[in-house]
Amino acid sequence: MRRHTITPRPDWQRTVEAQGLVYPLTRHPDGSLRPYWDESAYYSFTLPEVEALEETVETLHGMCLAAADHIVTANRFADLGITDPRVAEAVAESWHRRAELPSVYGRFDLRHDGDGPAKMLEYNADTPTSLVEAASPQWFWMEERFPGADQWNSLHERLVAAWKKQAALLPPGSPLYFAHSSADELGEDLMTVAYLKETAEQAGLDTDWISMEEIGWDPLSGRFVDNQLRFIRSCFKLYPWEWLTTDRFAGHVLDTLDNGGGTGSTLWIEPAWKMLL
Repeated sequence: MRRHTITPRPDWQRTVEAQGLVYPLTRHPDGSLRPYWDESAYYSFTLPEVEALEETVETLHGMCLAAADHIVTANRFADLGITDPRVAEAVAESWHRRAELPSVYGRFDLRHDGDGPAKMLEYNADTPTSLVEAASPQWFWMEERFPGADQWNSLHERLVAAWKKQAALLPPGSPLYFAHSSADELGEDLMTVAYLKETAEQAGLDTDWISMEEIGWDPLSGRFVDNQLRFIRSCFKLYPWEWLTTDRFAGHVLDTLDNGGGTGSTLWIEPAWKMLL
């Protein structure tokens, strides 16, 4: 693995914004604005290095699933701050029924210096972002700067394939909603949800979208509804389970949770067991 320095493209900010990265700058604690998207350096890998990283990530993912299983089996939810018995029960049930629940993606944050296997810093398995920049501007940057080169990047194709694979687990006759919080000021959550919605549509799914704040509760039918009072049967939410199970509608979420058993009302993606990771 080698780190290379390179001159950023002229007008790079406008370019990446047009490709969906509408948050190219970030504000640091001192108040200064600095590039979030940084193309002044890149990394090159040999094929064996890429294959080793793929193997490492597969191993890490398996270890994380084993850890989740241990938490459920040994009832160690309190160690993760999950102290509400109803939430713990919902997470456990979703874990046991995980083969029946749609699950699309997660994001590893790794530390890697090219010497030995990469180390895991974080596994964001519930509300992972960094997706738009990795799937779109990063790929187009390579095509513009290094035509004919290859990139360890098949995000777009894999997401479309994932939606096709999960389609049979979605409730029929209802669109899959995509939701983000309108409190997001940078546009990162909005663009992430918009991109995921696009990949789902390319997989042939019927979709719609809504902000989390617009989701309503119909006390007559006991269901979550959109702003036209249509029943929300399934929803991908870029909204952490930690919030979903503690805000004012938490009781309704747990009462109507579809964990694959056919007894609930709303199927949330990612599933509740992802909270453990």
